[in-house]
Amino acid sequence: MRQIKSFLKFARPQIIITCTALVILGSLVSGVFNEKIFIAIILVSFAIVHANSINDYSDREIDKVNLQDAKDRPLVTEELSNKEFWLFHFVSGAMA
Repeated sequence: MRQIKSFLKFARPQIIITCTALVILGSLVSGVFNEKIFIAIILVSFAIVHANSINDYSDREIDKVNLQDAKDRPLVTEELSNKEFWLFHFVSGAMA
């Protein structure tokens, strides 16, 4: 359960919603709306987690100072170990 929460925090729901809207808009413009759209949304989500996780890792020391009270940064709150972080990062990259 803790890992799912961390995954969602790295996903940044507002970014997922925006990207989902763009995928759906693109499919509607092209006139094709099928199961591949859902696969695209899932893959975009993994790509976002992959990108955000390494960004958070790179900024972790700065975020500990600037975002001390942020509850949406698993590395600042230390809810993920270093090993768990790298697992998240590489698995999301492989899935994307």
